[in-house]
Amino acid sequence: MVVLLLAGIGAGIVTGLMGASAVTIAAPIMIIFLGYDAFIAIGISLAIDVFASAVTASVFYKHKRINIKPSILILIFSVIGAFVGSYFSSYFSAGLLSKLVGFFVMFSGINLMRKGIRGEVRFFKDRFKNCTKKSRFLILSLAGLFVGLIAGIAGAGGGVTLLIILTFFLGYGIHTAIGTSVFIMMFIALSGSIGHIMYGSFRWYSFVVASVGGIIGAYYTAKKANGLPEEKLNKIVGFVFFVLGLFLLFKELVFLIY
Repeated sequence: MVVLLLAGIGAGIVTGLMGASAVTIAAPIMIIFLGYDAFIAIGISLAIDVFASAVTASVFYKHKRINIKPSILILIFSVIGAFVGSYFSSYFSAGLLSKLVGFFVMFSGINLMRKGIRGEVRFFKDRFKNCTKKSRFLILSLAGLFVGLIAGIAGAGGGVTLLIILTFFLGYGIHTAIGTSVFIMMFIALSGSIGHIMYGSFRWYSFVVASVGGIIGAYYTAKKANGLPEEKLNKIVGFVFFVLGLFLLFKELVFLIY
């Protein structure tokens, strides 16, 4: 019970701070310390993510830092992708996907720590604005599908990838990007967890205990994140991106060993 509670708190902290998926923390803990099957661990972690993201989103909403309209296409296609991805999760080797996303996240983290977000946002946003309406529709739809598939198949990486897309392509500030990201991730996690429940076994007791920790961790971390200046939050998020990227690069070693 203590391990599950700590797994939930850790998951809530990364969700509340930067919108990262609860799977990033909770799934490895369940696999290593509790001996859970990877498919079951990802399913439980996605379910935890629903509550951690909902609590985080409510805090950011109170600070008026959620902007869903420009990202509605991402929301729709990411939910579809998460449900489809959850079906293939037990058959798909997530090692290569974890490595690719991990490298992408690490690179983004280094840029955030070095340059902050504004310069990078201008570079990508200007080019995205020059695209035709059909091209923007296609880019956002594919981006949402990609994020959903990552969340459904690999579990970790979806929330971080979504945050990067919102900042670099849609030009969101870091606070609004986190708030909008967790709002979308709430639906992605719900879709993915439903798929895992339908396609495999699910441990409800573990989910309830860990979710309590997730709610606690997400609430207090989200309040702290909203009070941080953008420059400082950029540095923190950049550092966490770098660490999570390293983790995603080598995450499959945990799955192979356990």
